Amino acid sequence: WMRADHNTIRKSLPKGYEMTSVGQLADPTCDGVAAPEFCSGLAIVSKHPIKNIQFLSFTDHGDFFWDYEYFLRRGAGMVTLEPIAGHTVDVVVTSLASIDYNHWYREHQTADLLKCLAHSSADHLIVAGDFNVDPRDNEDTYKTVMTQLKDAMGDTKYLDPKFATLGNPENTYT
Repeated sequence: WMRADHNTIRKSLPKGYEMTSVGQLADPTCDGVAAPEFCSGLAIVSKHPIKNIQFLSFTDHGDFFWDYEYFLRRGAGMVTLEPIAGHTVDVVVTSLASIDYNHWYREHQTADLLKCLAHSSADHLIVAGDFNVDPRDNEDTYKTVMTQLKDAMGDTKYLDPKFATLGNPENTYT
């Protein structure tokens, strides 16, 4: 996303909503005016006041000589909300390396993401993003995330296929 994209979305928000800016969820080297290089493309919109904003740039970004992935500074953005006094919610948004052959980078980015999630001290944690992986593939990204979440949360309903988008016959989005 470019700065103009963020501004377009910000202008369309209903009254009382706020949104993170380009610079808040990106590396300091992100320009976002001339080109998207070194920008994460992440944003969080909330109707609750944003109390804290953090950005973790992933350690591994792709191969400089092989694909454009190197120039994208993917990471995880985290904001803290307090929708009810005394109750906090950390909202984390992420986007992992795309294209099938980038599985090595996705797996390492997942390790960084899980470290980020472990630092949350909020009462509730919401994680959303584009993991860029098909759970039917043989790479470890999806299995690692699901195992860590199951270990942290116990056996919960989020593993039920009816909550999935990919491969869910009731999903109308294509």
